[in-house]
Amino acid sequence: MNIMSNNKIIENAIKEWAQSKKAFISLYTYAWEIEEWRKLTGVHQVKRMLEIGSGSGWFLATAVALGFAEEGVGVDPAISEDGTSIDEIRTTESVIKRLGLSDRVHFRICTFEDFLRTALPKDEKYDLLVFRNTLHHLYPRSKQSPVERELLDKCIEDLRSALGLLNAPGYLYIMEMTRPSKLYAVTYNLYRTWRGVPTINWDSKRTPFEWRLILKKAGFMWIGVTRLPAHYPLLLNIPGGHILAKLLSCQFLAAACALKP
Repeated sequence: MNIMSNNKIIENAIKEWAQSKKAFISLYTYAWEIEEWRKLTGVHQVKRMLEIGSGSGWFLATAVALGFAEEGVGVDPAISEDGTSIDEIRTTESVIKRLGLSDRVHFRICTFEDFLRTALPKDEKYDLLVFRNTLHHLYPRSKQSPVERELLDKCIEDLRSALGLLNAPGYLYIMEMTRPSKLYAVTYNLYRTWRGVPTINWDSKRTPFEWRLILKKAGFMWIGVTRLPAHYPLLLNIPGGHILAKLLSCQFLAAACALKP
């Protein structure tokens, strides 16, 4: 099966999944994001990639199918009420098998904390650690100072432990949303309600500057950050639409490198 056939298969699978989730996600979305990370770091390919909170696994599968990673491992607890079920992952695995990538894309059904507990003693090593829209779920920002300190300490501790999973050099790939203005937050949630999708808890988000400080304390060197365009097909398909899509977006992509002694 040639590359174009593979891409068409995975493109159709992602489209079907996105429609079921009412999400504006496509193969192009992931390809664009990967290319932006490459521009930030100058790193065009990694050998082993680990994605925490990989969900249904489509980004992981795309990264391997497009040659960004030679091998990928996805970690997700697969709790349906949180958005991902075992059935969704099994569907992705069936597509991966059809693409002939079963020996290069793997899933672990567990939490990040449990993965660290089992992987570190085994000295599992990766070249890239990916958190896509995951960190704010694991360590949500809190307005209550004691809770916030506890969450920050836990986040720094876990990320510092994750250094043991990385080869030298080892990289971080982070996609998150930052806190917008109150007007934007209210308007955007009204739009999501109209579309019939869950609203966003903006208070749980952290800014790129806040993540930069956290990563520094955890032992990572900040490389750079860029704003990602909003995934609105109508905008992305018109001339100059990417510029407007970036202005209307609160999503950002950040890159960092592990500091090894």
